[in-house]
Amino acid sequence: MSITKEFLKRLLPLFAKKYIASFLCLIEFNRHKDLIAKNKEFKGVGKGKRVFILGSGNSILNLDLSLLSSENVIVLNNGCVIDGYKNFMSGTGIKVHLVAPIHPPQTDQEWFAWFKQLEANVPLSCSLFFGLGPYRRNALRIIREESIFRQHKLNWFFVGRDLSIWNPPRNIFKGVDLSGIIYSGEAASIYGLILAEYMQFDEVVMLGMDHDYFLYDDESSMRIYSSAEHQKNELLRTFNGDFYIEEFFRQYKIFKKYSVLSKAFRAKIYSCSGPILRIFPRRKYSDFFD
Repeated sequence: MSITKEFLKRLLPLFAKKYIASFLCLIEFNRHKDLIAKNKEFKGVGKGKRVFILGSGNSILNLDLSLLSSENVIVLNNGCVIDGYKNFMSGTGIKVHLVAPIHPPQTDQEWFAWFKQLEANVPLSCSLFFGLGPYRRNALRIIREESIFRQHKLNWFFVGRDLSIWNPPRNIFKGVDLSGIIYSGEAASIYGLILAEYMQFDEVVMLGMDHDYFLYDDESSMRIYSSAEHQKNELLRTFNGDFYIEEFFRQYKIFKKYSVLSKAFRAKIYSCSGPILRIFPRRKYSDFFD
């Protein structure tokens, strides 16, 4: 067999896997498309405004987050454990709590325990977004089976569009339609940025996106909280002992996507996070309240 034929033989399965995955993703999306279509009501609600996207990095420990009470805020994942969360998320402005799509290695029981914590802490006045994706065991199924969040108004977004870090799509804005399938990301902050762009905020401020997990030997030191219901021994289960190397590659993909998004989005994006995040112009948190 010639070198060319051997190359094609190995390459074809990669293309086949890609198209099969896209087909299965579309099937799953069609099961939820009516829920996703409701997101049209959020399009443009942030026009002319700024928003703070809040992660759980240690850089927020010395910030006066009470200043966010009258600001537009998107809190990510386990941010409900941040000191003062209920107070600043019960204030004025657009308040969103966004949860990325769930996936293995966590069990349904772990996700359920975490969802119960969210249910007890996320104010009813917040817009609560849960991510969905190709996994059949998703947040929607667990929430319905366990009859939780019955008093909250839930919103859903669907992840599955490929955002290539080597060959970005020509028209990247086709991937920011929150009423359809949006780009996949390795971090909840990617989805926070996409939501902020869909809402058409003019200015986005990134807080607590430190991206410095690889600096720590102890998982309990990586965030402002030492553990969570869904993050017990997570690194070993996810990376199987290869965390240090794999985390560098994961961060590379996140930063490449940040770069792609920052060049394509209309919003001005700033970082008030730890020193590693330098994809966006850096500003002091206090500068926004002078």
